[in-house]
Amino acid sequence: MADVAEARKNPAAALLAEISRTGVVMLGLADGDGEMRPMVAHVDDAQSLIYFFSRKSGNLTAKVGLGATGRIVLIGKDHDFYAWLEGAIVQNPDRAAIERLWGPSIAAWYKQGKDDPDLGLLMFTPRDGKMWIASDSTLLFAWEMAKAYATGEEPDVSDAISVKF
Repeated sequence: MADVAEARKNPAAALLAEISRTGVVMLGLADGDGEMRPMVAHVDDAQSLIYFFSRKSGNLTAKVGLGATGRIVLIGKDHDFYAWLEGAIVQNPDRAAIERLWGPSIAAWYKQGKDDPDLGLLMFTPRDGKMWIASDSTLLFAWEMAKAYATGEEPDVSDAISVKF
């Protein structure tokens, strides 16, 4: 549920909140072959970081290597929020982060649990991006359309907002 006014006030927080709410994003590398894949995003709001569990043997983890520029593309659950985001992505073997983020939906992918030798964790540090959001309020939409018709001005029901972290 997008709140255009709130997103204008604090775009970075609005974007991270929508990623958390949606849960799955498309993740790839900005300077790669353009391949993106759906990945479950684990947002750390306090540090403005996004974590992804990824097999060490997988293409994405191998391409990240010691570090790369990652790209996230998001379509919100209610189809009123669209965004792209770029930032640094690195392999992060931090055991504390794995412990904190671990759950049954992750365990299902790794037969040896947290000690699986193929268990990898990627850490994405957002840098910048852009989001397009639309109001989810039918009443506001109707009011703005009527006002636009009467005044000839464009309705204020959506916005494109640049995001810097």
